[in-house]
Amino acid sequence: MATQAKENFTQQDIETGLTFVSQWIQANAPSWGVSLPLTALAVGGVLSVLHFHNRSATKDVDFYHADSSAVSLLTEAAEAASNTFKWRNSEWLNADVSHFIDTVLLNSGYSVYTDALHQNVVIWEAPEVLTLVAAPWRWQLFNKLTRLMSFAPRREDLIDAVSLLHMICVQERRALTKEEIFGWGYSRVVLSVEVLAIVQKGYRDRYGETKIAIDGL
Repeated sequence: MATQAKENFTQQDIETGLTFVSQWIQANAPSWGVSLPLTALAVGGVLSVLHFHNRSATKDVDFYHADSSAVSLLTEAAEAASNTFKWRNSEWLNADVSHFIDTVLLNSGYSVYTDALHQNVVIWEAPEVLTLVAAPWRWQLFNKLTRLMSFAPRREDLIDAVSLLHMICVQERRALTKEEIFGWGYSRVVLSVEVLAIVQKGYRDRYGETKIAIDGL
């Protein structure tokens, strides 16, 4: 009977996989014409598991790199890791988010990748080989707010939105206003006051305070 594909990746799984990937690309990068070290952008559930620790596992590790050769190298390394650990899931590390990020740049001129490098929050690192940095907190929060306005919002999206809002406000030592969030303009989606109120309540429920409350609500 065939082994079922691995569907959930814990912190230990992710770190084990990324360690293998870093060793694989260190050995193979020269033949691919890729210079090391690589700095890739991490998006989504991997941040919840490795950075916020508000989830025990994630379905996959989403990454972005601006260079297609680097993406191909990392994708090949991910498949090698899957084969080695018998995960039967070569998509555990994937760049599926690339089209979305490239579209943001095309439509708005905003470079998610450049902003992530400037923010420079390291999620995982194999020195001199591979570094994963968090996607920009504001951009991620905007996307979570957008998801929360969908017909089928997930509980995880609210948890992540609260974590992102907290991270932003702690770093900037101030609350965000409704007007500035509405003005971020990462896409043509028009955010609602109602979705901000949902996140505000989620913050209050988690942290027991309202000083982070978004102005105007």
